[in-house]
Amino acid sequence: MRGAAKVYATARDPRSVTHPDAVPRALEVTDPASVAAAAAQAQDVTVLINNAGAAYGAQRARRSRIGLDNAHHLHALT
Repeated sequence: MRGAAKVYATARDPRSVTHPDAVPRALEVTDPASVAAAAAQAQDVTVLINNAGAAYGAQRARRSRIGLDNAHHLHALT
């Protein structure tokens, strides 16, 4: 984390953030209220790196509209 004044590390469970220099924050990227709360707690952010991701196999995606919706909401800014 060289060169950064502060680094926020977000996770569904902020207790999982173990880097000693990171500021842990709770965040569920598919929940608008969680995103708003995290943004309110980190108003000094100047660079955002989204490392959230999920992969769904083609068979699962074809069977599940909910699976497709979940993948879209995880990866798309709405």
